[in-house]
Amino acid sequence: MEITQELENILKNSDYAGEYTYNNMLGYVFDNNLSAIILSEINDTGLLLISDGGEIEGAVFVDKFGVLYGDKALYKLDKSLNFRVFVIEDRLASAVISRARIYKDSILKEHIDESAIPHVGNFGVEASKVIIYVYLNNNPAEGARVIMKRKGRSSYNHATTSSSGIASFLIPKGDYLCTVMIKYRTDFKTKLAVTGPDESFRIDL
Repeated sequence: MEITQELENILKNSDYAGEYTYNNMLGYVFDNNLSAIILSEINDTGLLLISDGGEIEGAVFVDKFGVLYGDKALYKLDKSLNFRVFVIEDRLASAVISRARIYKDSILKEHIDESAIPHVGNFGVEASKVIIYVYLNNNPAEGARVIMKRKGRSSYNHATTSSSGIASFLIPKGDYLCTVMIKYRTDFKTKLAVTGPDESFRIDL
């Protein structure tokens, strides 16, 4: 399988971190906050997912016909394959993602196993009401996308901030990676611990 020279050089200088099933790969990359190239191959085709700080944000697909980037590449994702993880520097991950960014990231959470779906109410774990206040230059940030991704799970929740800069969630208690994006650009990532029935957090960009 041929890949672009840039990606080939990055892979040659990466640290191999093992081979995983799809869901195990998501959990491993997230739990360890990895910036990595995640490679799956079949026959003469290959899909490279690029994570930045534990979150997959880019994709590149390579076959004999050429190269696809971003959402077009992500449509080639086959979750039945195994995925090899190659840890790279944050700056390299950001550089690749800038040209291969995923926007329709719902594909990443489709067809997950039942254990990865959070259950609330009397049929599972207790839910918490979480309010995120997002400020940009000390003013409420309207229209920011807030993503709450639970530790060890492949699914996530997202909301868009109101004119008051508020995003609300009803989610299970646990540890989360919170990502705030404005115009599809990642501006902030932080870990949040949801422990009580009502939680609020302020994020300043």
